[in-house]
Amino acid sequence: MALPNPIYIGQNALHTPASIRLLAYGLTTGVQGVLGTADCAIKALGTPGAAVQAMPGAYMVRAKHLASNYEGYAGKFDVAEQVTVSPTTSSGGRSDLVILVIKDPYVSGAGSWATPTGQAAIDGPYAFIEVIEGVASTTWDIAQRPTEGGWSAITLARITRPASTGIVQQSHITDLRSLATLGGTRTVIIDNPPVTPPPIAQSSYVQFKPSARDANYPSSDTVHNYLNANTTATQSWPAAATWDVPIPSWATSMDIDAAVYGAQILNGDIFGEIWMTVNGSAQAPLTVALDYGQVPARHTIPYGGTFAVPSSIRGRVVTFRLQMRHYYNGPGRMDAKAGTTSRLNVFFQRYPD
Repeated sequence: MALPNPIYIGQNALHTPASIRLLAYGLTTGVQGVLGTADCAIKALGTPGAAVQAMPGAYMVRAKHLASNYEGYAGKFDVAEQVTVSPTTSSGGRSDLVILVIKDPYVSGAGSWATPTGQAAIDGPYAFIEVIEGVASTTWDIAQRPTEGGWSAITLARITRPASTGIVQQSHITDLRSLATLGGTRTVIIDNPPVTPPPIAQSSYVQFKPSARDANYPSSDTVHNYLNANTTATQSWPAAATWDVPIPSWATSMDIDAAVYGAQILNGDIFGEIWMTVNGSAQAPLTVALDYGQVPARHTIPYGGTFAVPSSIRGRVVTFRLQMRHYYNGPGRMDAKAGTTSRLNVFFQRYPD
């Protein structure tokens, strides 16, 4: 059975647009973003005004149209491009997202674009810097938008200004570009980060969560978080052991390495199981067996394993949550209190499906 012509056959053989887009995708193994650290940065004008400028640079945008697996658009521009930003009104401030979008009218499922005619069909343009007005102040990726999220586009910056403001100052601009790197790591470069920077999808995720403690600790120790005794019901414990983890769009597998340090055993032995839920889905549990020894003592409870990353959560921020249960109704219980810390390490890999 014959296949479409691969890149590149000589003698003026015809090649499909999809095969050329495959070449762009392979440039960064499908990771979209800008190619250099200064590329496509959004800056205020030299004399701030009612516009911003996109600095010269190169980019790769992953295609999102129907049947666009392993396709992308790569391009560059050599002079700064200016885009107008409308003023805010007296009714309140506004956040806008600046994106680089590919408007390809010859494919379906990634926006509805007019088909140019005549010389414009040859010359274009098909790539644009655009401003999406009135986004949530916490928006950090065009993919979060219900309509524009389906476009073939990358996020460059967010502009946040107060009411009745027509000028865009550099202080209004938050840089949200991603670097497209061969290793598959997605890194966000932020010049003016908000108080809480947006989550960043990387090849690994590490975070420690201490349990709550008394404000007057150690002179007072009245704050407790118990894994209750005399029940076999599922319990989300410790309360602090919850993490919002950005999942890389390229990840197919993950190694989870978690632990609860300094959990105190009270009243009896602990015999049960611990597991992690990922986006509400429970992963395979591990058995926990801890001896009480007649004296309250601190213990470390580990959890880990290698698990698949389903396609439904790739490219999203999802919640990881530790849960436990007793195997039988017994008097043993555990306390996550001052000195108890929960840790989550997630290492993402990419393997053939």
